[in-house]
Amino acid sequence: MIEESGATAVAGADGGSGDAIEALRGVLVDLATSNVRYCQWKSNIRARESLRGETDLDVLIDRRDWARFSEIVGRHGLKPMNPPPGGDQPGMSHLLGFDLQSSELFHLHVHDQLVIGQRGVKNYWLPVEAEFLTSTRELDGLRAPAAHVELAMLSVRALLKYRYRDAVKDLVGIKTPGIPLAISQEIDWLLEQTTASSVAGALPGVPPDLVEQFLERLGEDPRAGFLTMKRRLRRALREHARLPPIQARMLAARELWVRRNRFRRNPFDAAMTMPTGGLSIAFVGADGAGKTTAAADVSSWLGWKLSVRRYYLGSKEPSRLSRGSYIGFRAFRRAHRSVGHPDGPVGRALGAVRDALLGLHYVAIAGDRVRRYRDSLADVSDGRVVVFDRFPLVSASSEHHHRLLDGPQVRDKLGAPLGRPARMMARWEERRYEAFHPPDLLIIMDVDPTVSIDRKPDHLPDVIAEKRRGAAELADAVEARAEGVTVVRVDANQPLEQVRGQVRRAVWDAL
Repeated sequence: MIEESGATAVAGADGGSGDAIEALRGVLVDLATSNVRYCQWKSNIRARESLRGETDLDVLIDRRDWARFSEIVGRHGLKPMNPPPGGDQPGMSHLLGFDLQSSELFHLHVHDQLVIGQRGVKNYWLPVEAEFLTSTRELDGLRAPAAHVELAMLSVRALLKYRYRDAVKDLVGIKTPGIPLAISQEIDWLLEQTTASSVAGALPGVPPDLVEQFLERLGEDPRAGFLTMKRRLRRALREHARLPPIQARMLAARELWVRRNRFRRNPFDAAMTMPTGGLSIAFVGADGAGKTTAAADVSSWLGWKLSVRRYYLGSKEPSRLSRGSYIGFRAFRRAHRSVGHPDGPVGRALGAVRDALLGLHYVAIAGDRVRRYRDSLADVSDGRVVVFDRFPLVSASSEHHHRLLDGPQVRDKLGAPLGRPARMMARWEERRYEAFHPPDLLIIMDVDPTVSIDRKPDHLPDVIAEKRRGAAELADAVEARAEGVTVVRVDANQPLEQVRGQVRRAVWDAL
């Protein structure tokens, strides 16, 4: 579906192909009706995937239409994001959109100037925006540059990214060709729509014959070697360079090294962050409400583009101290039960050690949770999204609920009257939980006890019902007392798709 068009042409009234994300289609329709001059300036071989939200859209906007474009994306609720480390470049901003119908995200790289270059640094600004915008075509519902213009730019980008190591690979004939297969396939796709000779003079500042020679050589032999052509191109683009060559090479090497080590150590750092500070989200509810499922879904969904960390604040990921103290507790519990006279001196001694180990276990669990929580605070301050699977909340009006919802437990588990060591551990545990403050978004997964029992048949109905009441009470208390906290109640009795959609909409509104 290729249609050449004039200077003012924009996307057709249908706004895109039939399988486009509805919210993205709406943006494209508004761009068309508002006569905003734009095009997806690269990677149009994947236009359909872009419209489905599977890949990013690289949209070039005419600077004269920037105000109208900003008003349109603001009206459609697209949100600006900070680029990932090393992803910042002049003339480009990041926008994230959400489709209410499918609960899917889409990501726009918005350019008002075309800055290109080698891996690790974009060092050349080619003032060829007019060539891209004055002659566009409709391609699967998007405005795309004329095929010969896109082909000329792709060839320039491929040459600038060609490295010495690529030349060695081509010379020796090892591994993959220096020009990646994906680029060669895209070049072939564009050549089906135009010719190599038509690219001559397509981009001002680029030697007219250079791109044609590159395409001819690539077609004859993908391993022909292109260093000579790259050097010639860089000399021709010298006046468009943002940095001197040596400084650009050093910056590229440094950036690649930093990114390589950072992302190997922590892949979350390869994603975008929120410009206004991060967001903490907690899922709370009775057993069988789907807390873990919802937390995992949100983490995966947002993690497609945003830096997301998920923290489990339950008791099933114990530290060595937590695990060791519980193993000791079980051993002394068995020993106490095996004593002929549990109330005798030996029985009381074994019982005291048993209780002390159980108290230590709950104190250690509190310490595990606090450590994870403090790590999460650093992530939020860095602009990341933090997702909590469970979250300790304590109700002031009904203290017995706190043990049911991941709060302090020593007083409840050891029972009254507490001896001096137990009281000390109870106070120690409670002081640790004072470090917790309500998250930015508290999602209460409300599930009927009968549904919960169907999902968790090994749980006690009375305990599940009590946890449900406790979650509702705590939500009311947080909503009444904590400023800046959004509480959302989700009907977790619904089918999974409906629950997922409701949760995602709540999270999107909070971003």
